[in-house]
Amino acid sequence: MESKKHLIAASNLLLGPTNFLILPLPENWNLGQGLSPPEVNSNTTWGEAMWVTSGRASHFLYDPHREVGLELEVKISRGKREPKYRLNLVKDQGAVRLGKHEGSYILGEVKRGFPRRKTAKTLRCSLYCQETKRTIDMEFVGDCAEEDLAQIFEAICGLECH
Repeated sequence: MESKKHLIAASNLLLGPTNFLILPLPENWNLGQGLSPPEVNSNTTWGEAMWVTSGRASHFLYDPHREVGLELEVKISRGKREPKYRLNLVKDQGAVRLGKHEGSYILGEVKRGFPRRKTAKTLRCSLYCQETKRTIDMEFVGDCAEEDLAQIFEAICGLECH
């Protein structure tokens, strides 16, 4: 499956860009900025780039041809942290290689919204990067087909975190 890479980063007039990660997505999916701007609490330099060591970013993914979308939230924490997955229904979970690192994933359903709670499909992944000493958590959630999440899951296994 063909994929294209998307840089998730925050801009700063004084420091320049600070990268969260480089996220590959299936060719037909696009990445857009979420409702809230990215937050960077701390960063480190690795190679020629600055990388977030604590912060969060929200984005949305969409396939314009099929009119399907998902929300993406990326959370970065300093040090190694165990993932905290809370789902209403777990369909699959296990270990996975994300980029050059061992990670974990869980696929299932969550309840969202207030006051009317709706069921949404979710894919959550977590990895620890030894080089930048940070934990990366990603959550994809939305009303989509399971095949959509499977496509995204296959693509993001090639992510770059430094």
